[in-house]
Amino acid sequence: MISRLKSDAWIIALCRNESVLKGLSLSSGVHPVILDGASSDGDIIAYLRSRGFVRKNEAFILVRRSPCDDLGTENTMKIIDPSPYGQ
Repeated sequence: MISRLKSDAWIIALCRNESVLKGLSLSSGVHPVILDGASSDGDIIAYLRSRGFVRKNEAFILVRRSPCDDLGTENTMKIIDPSPYGQ
């Protein structure tokens, strides 16, 4: 679990399930948020920007199950440069 590293950076955990959200809220440095309907990187970036979690042209690491709706799919980790996604 990434939160065990005790980084100065916050981990924003986007989830669709209330019970998962409650469990994540017990992890150090994790800010869980319910997010319905976001499936693309662009949707996630737009949401994070609208809530002030990511500033314009600020890179971040995205760890997710892809696609979000399917069980048994792969987990991915990538560095996101949000500048190609507009403001």
